[in-house]
Amino acid sequence: MLPYSAQSYGGGGAFDGPTLPLTLLFTHGPLILALRSFAEARVALSEARVRAQTMHDLAHRDSLTGLLNRRALERDLVGYPRRAGAVLAVIDVDGLKGVNDSLGHAAGDDLLRRFAAGFARAVGPGGRAYRISGDEFALLIPGPASPDLEELAESVAAEVRRTYPQAGASVGGAPWQAGESASAWLARADRAMYRHKERERPPAPPEHLN
Repeated sequence: MLPYSAQSYGGGGAFDGPTLPLTLLFTHGPLILALRSFAEARVALSEARVRAQTMHDLAHRDSLTGLLNRRALERDLVGYPRRAGAVLAVIDVDGLKGVNDSLGHAAGDDLLRRFAAGFARAVGPGGRAYRISGDEFALLIPGPASPDLEELAESVAAEVRRTYPQAGASVGGAPWQAGESASAWLARADRAMYRHKERERPPAPPEHLN
């Protein structure tokens, strides 16, 4: 159309000379508007997906440590790949109250973040770390070869003790059992952690007889 229009400038045809812009506007205007609407819809959809992902992350992430939270653990215990040797560990951090009382809550928060970073490194590829309450963490470790949990917890605690000497950790683990519910799996790991805590607790002094 453009070469023809240049050659016939001054004519009266729909595609001649000065009438060409108006012709293109009326013939292609709806198409241009449709393409613009399509582009705007794609941008809106992309922004909605980003907002949805952000809301999902906020709902499943612990704001202090950046680890996954208890809600994410409950979700993952149902959907996590179940394979022989997979282990769920529950870890209770020791010394948080003492750090809060002696150094302040900012130091206590720092202690938790240091533990969180250590656990996130320790779970290895395919593993997941969670903060499930104030001073309690959980680890999902894939099989078939799982690390020694007490050694894992102690290595992370030893690193934290370089800054906070009173830091420690009690850990218990439960291997996945076929047919077991998510809540039962978590309960077994929790009981194992409390057994470890009881073993590590110093014996009470003997009572004096009058």
